[in-house]
Amino acid sequence: MRKYIAYLCRIHSARLKNFAYRDKFNGGWENFLMSAVFEGGRRISVSRWFNLFYSVWFAGLMSRPACQKCRFCRRERVGDISLGDLWRIFKFPRKIYGGGLGTSLIIANSPKGCSVCAQLGKSMRICRVDEKLAVCIQRPLRQNMAHSEKRGEFMSDLQTLDYRSLKAKWLKRPPLRLLFSAYVLGDTLKRAIYNAINFIKK
Repeated sequence: MRKYIAYLCRIHSARLKNFAYRDKFNGGWENFLMSAVFEGGRRISVSRWFNLFYSVWFAGLMSRPACQKCRFCRRERVGDISLGDLWRIFKFPRKIYGGGLGTSLIIANSPKGCSVCAQLGKSMRICRVDEKLAVCIQRPLRQNMAHSEKRGEFMSDLQTLDYRSLKAKWLKRPPLRLLFSAYVLGDTLKRAIYNAINFIKK
């Protein structure tokens, strides 16, 4: 990230004023952007689907080795609560959508956790969801992060290559089906398709 910011400041000949690596206010949760604002007001944004940071993140190239053998990637946790993003939100009632800015999943793992969740309801909107479905689509509750054989090579390049070289070597273009799902279908249409399929199955 530091190399990317330095690269932006150099090519735009300006000092950085603000940086958001997950700008949901301008792209929504599904297609959030990485945005930089420079002194003078100039703003640039890059979609997460065409961004080196997210490309190597999703590929598991910069994840800690410990994350690939975590003992807590299961529904039974040692903490009182578990927090995460509610993935595939189109499978849940529209009322929990959160205006497109993202919805968090909170799981109470103990009586104390239940008490905390009850208190949270006083300051935020909380909706109960199907736990089995929520857990099913949360990969960290089912399996460890995938191991990448190229992690060592990437981490070495990160120390020696400049940003342009890193991008040329490691940025992977997203498949067309992913772009179609994100930009053409969107959560609203995916929700309608999902509901129609479930209705037919009944």
